[in-house]
Amino acid sequence: MGVNDSAYNPAEHHIISNASCTTNCLAPVAKVLKRLPWHRDRVHDHRAGSTAWRCASRCPGSLLEGHWASRRQDLVPLFRPMAAAIIQVVVMTMAAKHSVQGRRVKADATHPKVIVAAIDGSDLSSRVLATAVAMEPVFGASTEAVHVVETDRGAARARQSAAEAGTALRVLTGPVLKTLLARVTLPDVALIVAGASTGSAADRALGRHALALIVAARRPMIVVPAGAEVHSALHRMLIPLDASSMTAAALHEAVELARAADIDLIALHVHAYHALPMFNDQPQHEVPAWSAEFLRRYWPGPAPFPTLQHRVGVPASEIVRAVEETGADLLVLAWSQNLSPGRARVVERALHESTTPVLLLPDRRPLATIGDVELRGHAHLEAATATA
Repeated sequence: MGVNDSAYNPAEHHIISNASCTTNCLAPVAKVLKRLPWHRDRVHDHRAGSTAWRCASRCPGSLLEGHWASRRQDLVPLFRPMAAAIIQVVVMTMAAKHSVQGRRVKADATHPKVIVAAIDGSDLSSRVLATAVAMEPVFGASTEAVHVVETDRGAARARQSAAEAGTALRVLTGPVLKTLLARVTLPDVALIVAGASTGSAADRALGRHALALIVAARRPMIVVPAGAEVHSALHRMLIPLDASSMTAAALHEAVELARAADIDLIALHVHAYHALPMFNDQPQHEVPAWSAEFLRRYWPGPAPFPTLQHRVGVPASEIVRAVEETGADLLVLAWSQNLSPGRARVVERALHESTTPVLLLPDRRPLATIGDVELRGHAHLEAATATA
């Protein structure tokens, strides 16, 4: 069973753990703590650590008796500075969190939020504007249509689309990409909405303007497919989770806003074939337990948790299929804004095949910079500018 199985007493030991991590990590610390003058006799209540605590206290002859017992005087002086360091980190983290929240509230009061709907005067402009208006209750923002003049005909159609949608229109002049980026990166912009490619290239999901925006603008952005069915209000959002802290952090604010707007949230996790959990014994019990633990770790928000849907297969394919089957109004994806070969496969597939608007949320990790230039956005902006 383990290193101290000879000391097992059936009459006394009712919870058994043979985990090596328990024996090698928790038990030595428990052994030292047990012998300190201020120790009170109690049993650690962690499921995997209960027996380790008992055995560390009561089981002579184990590997703990020799080395660790003789070294306890060397370990005790470490506890106080370690505890002080932990407390300091916790206090600093909480203070930073409250400071950021305070700055965010102050900024919101100073700068009213705006949803920028980038329109080019094509037939897709009406869907872009309708999507932006539907997102107003979620972000607590007003919609501003933005058009960068390329042709007089396109400008006239943009004015007509904005008038039909009842939204204000800002007409700008200059190089299209740089002018758009200058507008959407201002502090008052909460969300960008743009249409996907309206060109004839069937193998390209995005036009070069939309491509430049999604990779270079550090803002949430909704891409509206050409054939998207847009509703006047959002009712259901599909949120895929990939068991990463980056995804959870990027999705956190969007989940809070959606809950405040009373939108139904659907969580989805796609299991790869090689990483499928073993649910063969009692799936009626193990699947709910696994789902609850998964949501506790990776759902970007507090309880109550949504129902977690499970799929097995290629994530990109299963996510697109789930959008249709669940009837979601919006697909929400966290991503790293990296379209290098082999990266962002789910995002590329969703933008190419989804008939539902896709909300892309950039991760919150800081970018490497040279001067005031963010390397990732700058590099992809150059690539997008060169795309025909």
